[in-house]
Amino acid sequence: MHLLLICLVGLSFSTVPDSSLLTKDEMINYLSGDTQLRARTVAKLRLERIDAAQLPILKDTAAEFAPLKLKPYLTIFQQAADSFSIRVEILLAIALTESYGKADAKSYAGARGLMQMLRQSARESGLKVGWSEVRTSQGVKKVYLDERLDAEKSIFAAAKYQAKLKKMFDGREDLMIASYHMGPGNMRKVVKLAQMAGLSLDWPSIYFGAQSESDLGRFLNNLEDYSKDYYFNISAAERLLELPY
Repeated sequence: MHLLLICLVGLSFSTVPDSSLLTKDEMINYLSGDTQLRARTVAKLRLERIDAAQLPILKDTAAEFAPLKLKPYLTIFQQAADSFSIRVEILLAIALTESYGKADAKSYAGARGLMQMLRQSARESGLKVGWSEVRTSQGVKKVYLDERLDAEKSIFAAAKYQAKLKKMFDGREDLMIASYHMGPGNMRKVVKLAQMAGLSLDWPSIYFGAQSESDLGRFLNNLEDYSKDYYFNISAAERLLELPY
């Protein structure tokens, strides 16, 4: 934490509270709110936040075997990444974070499969979700299909969806990652508020530069399921996947 304080150019140390009385996130929020953020400062804060995001993953026993569960799909992940010009590391990190490598994972919010796609985004990405007519030897029958539970199709659909998001947000990988969780509609609102606040349009600058009482800060804090932290969670998962298994 002391290294973090030293890197904040222009901050008067007389205004810094006793760091022993604050949690890491409270100190980050304090410094972000009272310092004119520069690129070097944001980079330091980003690393601090990613470090903090690694601990919950390491403590979760369900995450321990996730890399091994993902291993059979590595070729598919690479093919999907190459097809849609998405880094394979991001796809793998999302799969680890979202489902711990379980192809049949289901969430309370309605997301399904290895990549935990919602019904609408899955359909937009070419997956069949719903009742379909299937021709059999006994004639045409109606069956319920959910291709999100097909690991290969889910991976390719997620890559296609991410490519769409990346293009939507001017090629910014960080905004693509964050919007995968919060949805493009919410991200458009975030970008608009960030522009009004005069912030750089990268996620760390938005995250750390948003004043808690500003429209942007309130909007971020009201997002469900820790959406504002999603980018850092994926970055933490990406780093952990670099470890040997």
